[in-house]
Amino acid sequence: MKNTILVTLITTVIFLTSCSDDDMGEPVFRLTEFNGAYAMRPGTFLSGYLTDLNCCLIEYQNGKVSKAIYKNTIGQPLPVDGFTGNVNLTNEYHEIVYQKNIVKIIKKIDSDDIPYTPQITQLTLDKTKRIIKRTDSISKDTTEYSYSKNGLLNESVTYNGDCCIVTRKFYFDSNNNLTRIYEESNYNNGSKFYAFEYFDGYDNGINGFKNLGIIEGAFTRSFSQNNFNVYSRASYNNENILQDTMRITLNVEYDEDGYPIYGDCTE
Repeated sequence: MKNTILVTLITTVIFLTSCSDDDMGEPVFRLTEFNGAYAMRPGTFLSGYLTDLNCCLIEYQNGKVSKAIYKNTIGQPLPVDGFTGNVNLTNEYHEIVYQKNIVKIIKKIDSDDIPYTPQITQLTLDKTKRIIKRTDSISKDTTEYSYSKNGLLNESVTYNGDCCIVTRKFYFDSNNNLTRIYEESNYNNGSKFYAFEYFDGYDNGINGFKNLGIIEGAFTRSFSQNNFNVYSRASYNNENILQDTMRITLNVEYDEDGYPIYGDCTE
């Protein structure tokens, strides 16, 4: 129950890649799918670690990500199938539109039976194509990003007028791999929560998420040179009492060419 409460209360902000596909040229390897267990979507820690259903499929156009399809993530408003308890699931997909220094992520549902209004997340880029601001059309959350002199993400601050201000600081090792995040959440009622996230077990393999932080769920892995295999998190209240803790292992495998495989996406 504490896990569920904290997932709701603590806003997990997006932090995104500092380079675009235009800057990098044609990549040797292009990631086209990953299991949701390896991702970290907003409002969650590692969103898919409880299920292996929600794989993400990535489409490209003119060298840029044009669509991300999150399979089996939306429950349809239909009765369960008989007495099996199985709920019909459909896909959520994100269309990505580029307009000069603005990137819009338009979130839609792959169903005519579910009434919804497309959600739009707007990303603002600086002159070097780094994300410096994120705004959500529904929650109205605004996140601002700052970078160190060597170009690595240094800090993000999320403002939510109805809730809190969440500040996150990012730390990298000498190999430019993200090793930990310190998070402080200050709520409007005066309460505070603190969280510590750790990324361990880095290998020497190719990071398939590199420069793909624009994809929701890929942000955590997109900055590092290599792949982490162990994720852990602990959170505390303002009395320094442990509220939640978790640790999971997500091994990254590689194909015969040395390219990474992030879980099984076969159906």
